Amino acid sequence: MEVLIICGPTASGKSDLAVFLAKKCKGVIVNADSAQVYKEFRILTASPKIEDLQVVEHSLYNFLSVNDGFSVANYLTRAAGVIENIFGRQKYPIVVGGSGFYISALLSGVHSLPPVQCCVSSVVQEKIQKYGTRSIYDLLLKVDPVWANKISPNDSYRVARGYAVFLQTGLPLTSFLEGDRYNPLLTYKKKIITLVPERRILYEACDQRFDNMVQNGAVSEVKVANDSGVKMKNASNIIGVTELLQYVRGCLSYENAVFVAKQRTRNYAKRQITWFKNQITPDYVIKYSSVEELYSKLDDLSIV
Repeated sequence: MEVLIICGPTASGKSDLAVFLAKKCKGVIVNADSAQVYKEFRILTASPKIEDLQVVEHSLYNFLSVNDGFSVANYLTRAAGVIENIFGRQKYPIVVGGSGFYISALLSGVHSLPPVQCCVSSVVQEKIQKYGTRSIYDLLLKVDPVWANKISPNDSYRVARGYAVFLQTGLPLTSFLEGDRYNPLLTYKKKIITLVPERRILYEACDQRFDNMVQNGAVSEVKVANDSGVKMKNASNIIGVTELLQYVRGCLSYENAVFVAKQRTRNYAKRQITWFKNQITPDYVIKYSSVEELYSKLDDLSIV
């Protein structure tokens, strides 16, 4: 049994490609984007379009609240169950996403980490609320620099997780990453496609996509989430949330909010390219300077 995995930077056309391939092979698309699991931000996470949902089955999209914790291990367990179910229905799983932690978990499994007591987690969350994620990240750099350098300073969940494990055990989280891995997909064959668009084309696509998000109601989406009591700090990794929230609160002009969000998107895409180049060994690397070239090369490869 084979799992097709499509990865690459944001705005590279992964989702459209997955839909195209799924139509050809009775495929079911499985999400591997850590932002697209959340239900409050369908627009800002570029979640699947309604018309695509109507013609191709999708799984693990927009099912979780930002207020709820969701680890990589949680994702792997869910994804493995979904993929097994897809095989059981004689269909073909097509995993698509740009979150390196999720892709890595599917390929190599995850380590078992010690459970953290609720009281310890509460202490860490209170510190984050009072002092900000960056201040806890600075503490994490001192006690577990290896883990800290693997994650974003704005990743409130993983910053909190790393610091809470240290408070609970007195040991860095990375000390628990040396044992056996939990790998439920170990026996499945994986076919990996990495998309590598020309940098200029990619950056133009990043900018255009954010413009489309704003036109489709991203500002309203952020305002509704904020007004309904969503823990907005938990959503700070979703590009555009922080910037548009500052605009909604009158702390940033609309033009500056959009400018900064676009810049963050391009920077994120650049980091993703580097990560996939160094961390993943794909079966196919498709480099292209236009959508037409991408699909032309795809025809030559006969992937499905």
